[in-house]
Amino acid sequence: MADDTIYMSEKDDYPREKKSYGELVTRVYFSGKPETAKEARLKYTKPLVKKVEGPFNENGELVNELEIGTTYIYKATEHQESILSLIKNIWWAEQLDDGTITDLEYKKGENPYLDDKGVVCFKYTVKECEKVRIYAYVAKPIKPVSIESEVASKKAIAFFIGGASDKEPYYGNPATEIVKERVKTEFDELIKTESIKGYDSFYLGYNETRGDEDIQNKIIANIHNKENTAIYIIGHSLGGWNGAHLSQILTDRGYNVDLLITLDPVGVGSTVTYISDIYWGTPKPKANYWIHISTFPEDYRFDDFIADFGEQWRPKTGMQINDECSCNHGSAGFMFTKNLKDTDISASDMLLHQIKLFISKQAEK
Repeated sequence: MADDTIYMSEKDDYPREKKSYGELVTRVYFSGKPETAKEARLKYTKPLVKKVEGPFNENGELVNELEIGTTYIYKATEHQESILSLIKNIWWAEQLDDGTITDLEYKKGENPYLDDKGVVCFKYTVKECEKVRIYAYVAKPIKPVSIESEVASKKAIAFFIGGASDKEPYYGNPATEIVKERVKTEFDELIKTESIKGYDSFYLGYNETRGDEDIQNKIIANIHNKENTAIYIIGHSLGGWNGAHLSQILTDRGYNVDLLITLDPVGVGSTVTYISDIYWGTPKPKANYWIHISTFPEDYRFDDFIADFGEQWRPKTGMQINDECSCNHGSAGFMFTKNLKDTDISASDMLLHQIKLFISKQAEK
């Protein structure tokens, strides 16, 4: 007995159309008489989207604020059942800053895609804007089936770089985390008090800022929007020496180093160069503004002996402020917060001022 069931399948080259239904057209005639043919149309439902979720980061975590240049994942989590392909029949679109709704590119076999749960997903890379709304639809994009997110287009990034035995032990000396606890943490709290948005900071060891691999993975990988990011480098001891070199490297690569602060940098001596992962040769800093502080302690301690062994770098020109401190070499926090000579502001105050100035200028654009 013949199987009279009609089977339907979607062709690989099935055209993508913005309709809420698909349509099958047939011609039926009787007793071998084509002149009696009648046209019949069969409509079938497409997978109308009911809900969009996201954006999710690469770890699958829901995020509230986007960063320009970073890729996020959106998901069409609820839709009507259909015999048609979810990937081919669900369209994705973006709307930047309440502008025109524009369809996003469909890349066969790549984007959109199905995750391991069969949910249709879209990988979206954020463009330069203040906010973006992502739609998923079949026939027409509608606001109830979309997600809007704010974009952090303005970014101030501070790199706090510790010296010998700061982040890691150094030839038997335990890690002190002076820069982390006395400089970075206290300044980050100040940023929170001021409710400044668009700021981020990183704590690095001096040895994490030298070499192409470390610069790429520890520094550049954290700068997602080169054009709209201001970089702030605060280095102590060997971290000040490497940080000064880093300012030149980043500036030469087209990054905006807005402020460099070197707190009693060390690295002149050939012996410390051989035993430490620091740059050879005297730094040639490049920054919009440079504050340099040297120490001349009144009460000599072991940390001052270590600084003398490595030989402090005391440049005479190039900086906007060249200050001196009677404190000990290890007093990075004091150097950072004491008033600079002939002023009533500190290096910390200047850093805060520069960040606020950059953010406010960007907000006016």
